[in-house]
Amino acid sequence: MATTLGVTETYGLSEDKVRDFKEAFDYFSEQEGLYEELNTKNLAKHLSDMGYEASTAELAQFRLSCDATATGKYSFDGFLKVISKILKTGDMEDVLKQAFRIFDKAGTGSISTDVVRDIMKEADKDMTPEEIEQIITETDADGSGEVDFEEFKEMMMGD
Repeated sequence: MATTLGVTETYGLSEDKVRDFKEAFDYFSEQEGLYEELNTKNLAKHLSDMGYEASTAELAQFRLSCDATATGKYSFDGFLKVISKILKTGDMEDVLKQAFRIFDKAGTGSISTDVVRDIMKEADKDMTPEEIEQIITETDADGSGEVDFEEFKEMMMGD
C-alpha cells in the first residue's frame, strides 16, 4: 500500500490535505519538544490552536480515536483520525482560519507565496519544485504573490 508522509491511511483526506495537516502536527510536536508524537493531554489545546473548540464528549471520543491504547501520546496517524472526524462534521473552516493565522504572522490577512512554498517543502520533502510551483500557481490564481484566506482554504480543502 502506498504511503503519504509515512501514513498508509488518509481517512478520506486528499494528499494535499494530509501534507498540510502534517505541517500543523510538526509545529505542535516541535512546540512540545517531541519527535513524531504529541501528548494526548494537550489535544484540546492543539484543536483550540487550530480554531476548533471541542466539547468534553468530543474530546473523550477524539482521545480514544488517537490514543486507543492510552499511552498518553499520539502519532500523526491519530491526528489525522481526529481531523477527519472534524472535517466530517463540517467545522473545518474554523480550523483552517486558525491555521491561516499561524502562518499570517504579520496579521495582514494574507501569506506570501514564499511562505506557502516553504510550508510545502517542509511538509513533503519528496515534492518536486515543479509540483510546488504548480500548486502555488493554482492557489494564487490572481498572481498577486499573496495567498488570502479564501485561496488558502481552496488549497487546503481541494475545492
